[in-house]
Amino acid sequence: MYGFTKEKYKSVIVRLKSVIVSHLKTQATHGLYGFTKEKYKSVIVRLKSVIVRLKSVIVRLKSVIVRLKSVIVSVISNCYYNENNPLNSLNSLNS
Repeated sequence: MYGFTKEKYKSVIVRLKSVIVSHLKTQATHGLYGFTKEKYKSVIVRLKSVIVRLKSVIVRLKSVIVRLKSVIVSVISNCYYNENNPLNSLNSLNS
């Protein structure tokens, strides 16, 4: 899941940059370059904040995946233990 998210995120950034550059070229031909340059800078600042937020989401997702893996390992080891010790599992049911 992380790989897909990272690739999707990269493609969105590439498309946004392409739109910004195309918009800049259009504005430059109409003599509005100074205004557009400032607008472009604000868009870049916003994109950077989005990137930071996406990175924090990715970090949180990684920690969730790690916790899920440990839960899965715990459940599997419990099942394995109960299969190999049927009397212990029956005793635990009676308690």
